[in-house]
Amino acid sequence: MTDSSSRRSLGADASITRRDFIGATLIGSGATLLGMPCPAHAQGLTGAWNGYAGIGDYARCNGNVASVVNAAHGIRDGQYEARIAAAQRLDETYDLIIVGGGFAGLIAAYEFHKARPSASCLVLDNHPVFGGEAKQNEMQVDGIMLTGPQGSNDASVPQPNSSYAHVIGLWDEIGMPRSYEFVEPSGTGANLKYSRDNFYPMFWNEAGASLGYYFDRPFAERRAWVVDPWTDRLKRTPLSEATRRD
Repeated sequence: MTDSSSRRSLGADASITRRDFIGATLIGSGATLLGMPCPAHAQGLTGAWNGYAGIGDYARCNGNVASVVNAAHGIRDGQYEARIAAAQRLDETYDLIIVGGGFAGLIAAYEFHKARPSASCLVLDNHPVFGGEAKQNEMQVDGIMLTGPQGSNDASVPQPNSSYAHVIGLWDEIGMPRSYEFVEPSGTGANLKYSRDNFYPMFWNEAGASLGYYFDRPFAERRAWVVDPWTDRLKRTPLSEATRRD
């Protein structure tokens, strides 16, 4: 068997979806982590691990905070099975229980309700605000309110003959808009640049929008906000000359 035919037999030339790639990456990472000590035990994850956490309804909701990570480790380590015998019994019966209130869980509940309007469905989630990676983030840093995406940075409006054509009916059915208008935030200076999306400037096009960075101790000599620190090779940042050079 030639090298090229061998690669084809292994599926090396097959197309792969983003979901498949992320799933394979997570499987590999998970297999590595299984052989390591539990971070909650090795590091003692507490609220301080969260860094700048959310406020209001997002206090325990912005990302995988310490309580969420510890709960996941508890499931892995079998802590909850040991408590089942002592758990309070609830006389409630559901036709369907969905674990996870993100995109997949909420759409599953929606489709189930359409198919069986009189049936009961319970959606369980480990955050106080549903939406999973699709909800927004709210946190306060140095007295300034920051609002941004939880994990999903944008959504593609499904179009005919596209890879998302199969969800056109669902998109319209639940009332998602098909056109949007860019609105510049009020009270901002003309010297700030805005991108029409919130993803590309983060990784590939830092010059396409103004980016603010907050420098905090002990990593900086003083606390400070700096807009577009790369434009002057970090000269305005409260970092030591050695750190800037590195």
